[in-house]
Amino acid sequence: MADEKLFTITVTHSFRASADQVFDAFLDPAKVAKFLFVTPTGTIVRCDWDARVGGKFVVTDRRGDEEIAHEGEFVELQRPRKIVFDVRVPKYSSDSGRVSIDIQPTETGCDVSLSETMSTAWEQHRGSIEKGWKGILVGWSRVVEGR
Repeated sequence: MADEKLFTITVTHSFRASADQVFDAFLDPAKVAKFLFVTPTGTIVRCDWDARVGGKFVVTDRRGDEEIAHEGEFVELQRPRKIVFDVRVPKYSSDSGRVSIDIQPTETGCDVSLSETMSTAWEQHRGSIEKGWKGILVGWSRVVEGR
């Protein structure tokens, strides 16, 4: 990513749960499998999750007869405020994006801001990428809030 042109999308969501609860849910593979890369028509069939700096992950979503693997590596974990990881979807591209999640405590829970920086080759898909990440934040909040 160093030499190519990049763009960033950012989505936000307010959680009615503490920053600690939100952060911890992202480290728990059983919880992650309920919201990360989940699609309306798919089913998570694999969630290998090594949530530590340098740890790798694979989350695979089955959509009909097709399986889509999301692979990545954790770059930074600062409990309970920051999660950074690289992610790629090998079926579609060898490109990876860098996802940075900032968790800020509020009086009623916390606010989460998620940004992904990626090659401008993906900029034409900005709307669907934003929609996907927004859906993930909503799903994450439902899991953490027990809804």
